[in-house]
Amino acid sequence: MTSSSFTDNSTECAICFEPFEATATLTLTCGHKWHTACVKQQLQSAEPNTSQRLLFSGYRCAKCKEFCDHPELRHLTRKTDKLRERVDALVEEQLKADLPHAWEGARHDRDAKARLLDEGRRSYAFYLCGGCDEPYFGGTVECADEQQGELIASEDRICQACSPRTQEICQHPLEHGPYLVWKCRYCCNPATFLCYGNVHFCKPCHDRNPKNVRPIPCSEACCTFPKKEGQTTHLNGSQRECEQLYYCAWCESS
Repeated sequence: MTSSSFTDNSTECAICFEPFEATATLTLTCGHKWHTACVKQQLQSAEPNTSQRLLFSGYRCAKCKEFCDHPELRHLTRKTDKLRERVDALVEEQLKADLPHAWEGARHDRDAKARLLDEGRRSYAFYLCGGCDEPYFGGTVECADEQQGELIASEDRICQACSPRTQEICQHPLEHGPYLVWKCRYCCNPATFLCYGNVHFCKPCHDRNPKNVRPIPCSEACCTFPKKEGQTTHLNGSQRECEQLYYCAWCESS
């Protein structure tokens, strides 16, 4: 069954290029026809993981880009459908933080809100946490898609709630996320950018990344920013050990 009035008159599957009569077929709700085994294999191969940002492109019809929908496929798409809903909720949260006036103005304008959400989906990068298996905001698509960008190991893909660095400073990292002040990974300045899922940058280091970013050594005694317990200097560089949460503004003000 299909909810589309469109009729796909193709004679072969656009995935394997074999004729349709060769094996079982199905027609998605968008109206496009595929070999059942081919589209199932596509969906299985596209299952989200912690090694790359969440794209969901493998769950779309390759012809029209609508999300694949068919009763025979729902056991393969159900988990990702729920994951996309959670990502959309995160898009809304990020838009409220980044564009508060635009979001407030769009609250009662369905078209304006839809445009903002579409822009957020295109602009923001989300990752799957290796700790809790939940999606989390990890910067912008512009940084994530940089071919020369820093490669992050999948074990580094953890949300703020699961990060031991966060738990040392803040007991409510999910609720206090916008109030967490991180150190730039490459210098001692407070970070203003989050990229690749878990790399924090100040603006100067971010502007030099990825072609010419170099760690700036800590000035130790002259550096007034908080240091980790037992340390007299900050670790600055590409290693994940150079990440540090300075403080939570919410916790300190309460």
